[in-house]
Amino acid sequence: MRIFTLELNNDIKGIAQRKIYIEDLIAKLDRPDFVVLPELAVCSYMASQKIWQYTDDYGKDTSSWATALAGKVGLSYSGVRYAMRQSQDEGVLKRSGSTRMVSGSFKKFE
Repeated sequence: MRIFTLELNNDIKGIAQRKIYIEDLIAKLDRPDFVVLPELAVCSYMASQKIWQYTDDYGKDTSSWATALAGKVGLSYSGVRYAMRQSQDEGVLKRSGSTRMVSGSFKKFE
């Protein structure tokens, strides 16, 4: 199994821009089976309240993107963590055991 880890430029902001950036990096890898992305790869780390504008409704968008990306580049596994909100009205980053959380999804492709 060929496993790669990516270090990302956190100066690139915006979900669409970061997805393109990540996809371009992965496309340059030589036959990856599994690519490890940093926590909050899609929205980027931010030491401010601006992160709330990038939360994902139970990870639906991030999970769909990761699944499509895995199929596009032929990954055997897909895993991604994201900033989650519980509803459209609530922009809350959750962490385990409190009202804030970073969640993730992991999937094996056959």
